[in-house]
Amino acid sequence: MHITFEVQGNAEGKLVAPMVLITLVENIFKHGDLHDADNPAFVYCTIDDSIQTVYFSTHNKIRTGAYEGSTGIGLSNIEQRLQSLYKNNFSISTTDVGDTYKKEITMPYVAVLST
Repeated sequence: MHITFEVQGNAEGKLVAPMVLITLVENIFKHGDLHDADNPAFVYCTIDDSIQTVYFSTHNKIRTGAYEGSTGIGLSNIEQRLQSLYKNNFSISTTDVGDTYKKEITMPYVAVLST
């Protein structure tokens, strides 16, 4: 299995909409080809404290053969959840070209005080 995970910025004490990020990572395992060392799956997160936002992206090679349990409901739920919580203060995009798939989300975070 080949996955790269990278975080830039301080993630401590930052909260985002629940279940959004995990759904994207789960989709890598469901739909991605994780056995190609030349094309590892990639999860990237940048936290920008100057504008209190999180940029999160996943990029993976698409596994050949369809995943039979796929309904697309997870991605639909993400967009609905973001719209409900952030109104128009978020962006979500999908790039699906050839055998690669990329999902990008930018959304505000809430800073919580640690005790």
